[in-house]
Amino acid sequence: MQHESRSHGFFDLVAKFFDTLIRLRYVFALIAFILLVLFKINGSNIGFWSNYIDESGKNTVVSGEARGIRSDEWEVLMPIYLSQQNSDTPFTTINPDITPSGHNVVITLGAPVKDVYTVSKPLQWGFLFLSADYALSWYWDLKFILILLLSFELCMIISKQNKLISVLGSLWIVLSPAVQWWFAQHVGDNVLYFEAIVVTFYYFLKYFDKTSLKIIFGFLFSLSCVGFIIPLYPPIQITFGFLALILML
Repeated sequence: MQHESRSHGFFDLVAKFFDTLIRLRYVFALIAFILLVLFKINGSNIGFWSNYIDESGKNTVVSGEARGIRSDEWEVLMPIYLSQQNSDTPFTTINPDITPSGHNVVITLGAPVKDVYTVSKPLQWGFLFLSADYALSWYWDLKFILILLLSFELCMIISKQNKLISVLGSLWIVLSPAVQWWFAQHVGDNVLYFEAIVVTFYYFLKYFDKTSLKIIFGFLFSLSCVGFIIPLYPPIQITFGFLALILML
């Protein structure tokens, strides 16, 4: 009887911790985000440049190793994002340092720019006021946390508030091979904004009778739609767009 009582006590403690973690998930997420950015933690493979420039980048790897096969991220996307800070005309839509005639870094890449469009791109905000190392952590960590939280909300809606399924579902989505492989590219962004569209639309309808909340979620829904459309990548956007419509209906 005593052993059984101890077992029940342990599982009750775990259940209370689980409920507290879910109830205060946004607080824990904010704390985790601040700490990760302060310590400049990110999942970029940009340290691979040390093979071509110097060896300093190898000393910054906390776990694992920078992988050359992720060249779409470390060789293309991140250098363009960082060049927006270091250009003679920083944060402009047309980056003059890319191609002889300059390149539109918004339509195809969604790079940070000083434009009203950036309101819908919180991942890029860090580049506007932080140094490159902090900004890169801001981008990487916020994307992971937002996908995790939005996946949980989406799973809660689909599972009719089943917390355990929603936790497992959120981890399954954010850690899935497709999201992790294309995390810094269009798949990661489109998953995030697709989920944001469905979740904000759901809460817009849920709180339709409460004017202030209706305005807030309507505004967030609009920003999510802009963030989903730009940058353009139709092969994924069309699929997620139809899925979003089905879920909203």
